[in-house]
Amino acid sequence: MKFSTIRYAMPKVWPLNKLLLVMKLTTLLLIIALAQVSAKGYSQKINLNEKNVPVEKIFQSIEKQTGYVFFYDNNFVKKLMMSVQVKDASIDQILDISFKD
Repeated sequence: MKFSTIRYAMPKVWPLNKLLLVMKLTTLLLIIALAQVSAKGYSQKINLNEKNVPVEKIFQSIEKQTGYVFFYDNNFVKKLMMSVQVKDASIDQILDISFKD
C-alpha cells in the first residue's frame, strides 16, 4: 500500500458558532479595556501675587503649584521682569496675562 505525502493546503475552517463566540468575547474584552481608560482633564486654579520679579520666579511658582515644568532660556528670563496678580486663574489665563505685551 502506497500513501500519498501530498496534502492539500486547505485552511481549517472554524464552525460559525465558534467564530461568533470568539468575536463576542473579543468585543467584550475591548469594551472592558476601553471603559477602564478614561482621561479626565481638570482645571487647576493658581494664585500668584508677584511684583516686579523675574519671569523665572513666576515659572517656579507655577511649577510648584501645578507640577507642570517649563523649559526656557535662563539668560532671557532672568533679565525680563514682570508683575502678576491673579487669584483662582488657570495656567492659560496666567500666561496670557503675563505675556500680553
